[in-house]
Amino acid sequence: MDALASHSVKTTDTFALENEDTVAVGSGLPFNAGTLTLGPNDVEITIEENDTLAQIITKINASSDASNVRATSIQVSDGNYRLQLKTTETGAANNYDLFAIHEQIGNEIVIEAEDYSYAIDRSGDSFSTVADVTASDGNYVVADPSDGDQYNASIETTAPELGYSVNFAEAGRYYIHVAGQAPNTSSDSLHIGLERNAQSSAQHIAGFGSAGYTYETQSFEIGAPAFIDVAEPGVQNVQVYAREDGLQLDQIILTTDASYVASGAEVSTLTPKNQGIFNIGFAIEEQASDAQLTIDGTTITRSTNNIDDLIEDVSFNINQITPPGTEVTVDVEPDTEVARSAIINFVDRYNDLRVFYAQQTETNSDGTPSDSAILRSNATLRGMMDSIVSELTSTVKGLTEEPNQLADLGITLSDFAGDDETPLTRNILIIDTDRLDTALLGNFEAVRDVFEFDFTSDNNDIQVFSRSNGTTLNEFTLNIDITNGVFEAVHSGGTEALDFSAIPGGGYLIKGPAGSDLDGLELIYGGSTDSTANISFTQGIGDRIFNELDVALDSQEGLIVTELDSITSSDERLTATIARIDEQIERYRDQQLTRFAALEALISSVNTILQSLDANAAARES
Repeated sequence: MDALASHSVKTTDTFALENEDTVAVGSGLPFNAGTLTLGPNDVEITIEENDTLAQIITKINASSDASNVRATSIQVSDGNYRLQLKTTETGAANNYDLFAIHEQIGNEIVIEAEDYSYAIDRSGDSFSTVADVTASDGNYVVADPSDGDQYNASIETTAPELGYSVNFAEAGRYYIHVAGQAPNTSSDSLHIGLERNAQSSAQHIAGFGSAGYTYETQSFEIGAPAFIDVAEPGVQNVQVYAREDGLQLDQIILTTDASYVASGAEVSTLTPKNQGIFNIGFAIEEQASDAQLTIDGTTITRSTNNIDDLIEDVSFNINQITPPGTEVTVDVEPDTEVARSAIINFVDRYNDLRVFYAQQTETNSDGTPSDSAILRSNATLRGMMDSIVSELTSTVKGLTEEPNQLADLGITLSDFAGDDETPLTRNILIIDTDRLDTALLGNFEAVRDVFEFDFTSDNNDIQVFSRSNGTTLNEFTLNIDITNGVFEAVHSGGTEALDFSAIPGGGYLIKGPAGSDLDGLELIYGGSTDSTANISFTQGIGDRIFNELDVALDSQEGLIVTELDSITSSDERLTATIARIDEQIERYRDQQLTRFAALEALISSVNTILQSLDANAAARES
């Protein structure tokens, strides 16, 4: 392991506060009000006057999802704190610049004194920005009060300090030109530092007068033009330390040109960011890095120490860097417990399907369908179940040695006699777990082949796009003749022409023609020249059952959709027929009621006549 992935961490110097709920924003405090820009996405956070340290942290963390930066306070001791800004993710892609960057343009870096990243007051002297129309950008910076203080020893801890983030385009020597003016000779010098170290070659830069701004280059420490040596390009911190308070600092120029002469018309090369937010420096500024490891001579980089996309189904967790020249041998063992659970789950789901089928086809003791046997006569369901059982009992074509069928793994078909809740269920799967465990431990890859699709090709430009159960070949040579527009498969049974089409952007899609030995097989060739490939593959039982059900369950043209459409159409026809019969019955009923009413009227009339006759007969007898 060559390198660990790390976070970007920026931690301030220690500052004094009673506690986190103490006001931290305002004059003389660690922070100033303004817009704080954070993270690789440059998320803006508003820091307001009188915010406490806790409030600043809360505001930063409320935007962490967008900025990728979280804030934490570190209590160094009673009443002393640091603010830490740490990226939420590792990797170099999360690096960002916290401060305004002074870019190098050509061989020059031009810094306006007031464009500092931070200012640190020390030893009773405080920096302030003062407006002056005669200054290069209308302002100068001064450390006050101007009372004759000098800082020549322990400069980094005693002298007032300004910090500037500078992006050096190249390594090498940079000569220093400083524009300033001094009210008197006791306030006319400064020191320059790099990465918070006062440079001996850039100490005691002096010579400024009181009649206007002049560019001075001489270091009285070395008796020659001042310079700093930059070891490597990139963003680094440049410091200005007051040697004498009271110097009115206007501009700093860093240049690789030893003969450079400042003209007074230099324009700042600043890219602004977070100007004036911090009144403290940063004790720690660590850039994020990527993880790096070498596998069999190939260098791999990732943004995280948890790498799961390098080798299929293998995860690497990098915990430490190995010493140079150290090799670590990694043995990858298959997770048999996961595979065992998956196989058992496959068996359980199939058995659930068999129980459903038994319920849908259950008969009573007299042979008549039970009330739950709604699909007893459904040919589609019966056909699907027969196909699945056929696959479960088949031998995987192309596997010439055991295991090549489920029985070799201890998985066989049996019947369940039924109970109070479940009817007689035929052809359920049962597992001899001891035999399954022996197979998994003895030859894990062979067990995988019984279930999965396995494809091999000696041409890395050939990949499988899709396949179906219509393919009957397991081994052939693919000839690719782009020049003559010929794609063909050569096998023991002869030669078959293959369909092909160009893929936009490059490559070809190769298909086995319908009805051929390679029906349903689709390959992608990613190359652009004539080539060949020796190809072999096997379709495990799980793969073939998936293909079978994938066709049946297709939401557009699958067997289930077709059957549902057929049942719906049949239901609509029967509903229409029932409605028509109901209408005929209603008409017949109305006709019969009319007839019965007429007959009733006739009977009533006859009864009236009979009553009249009976009355006449009775009258004659009397």
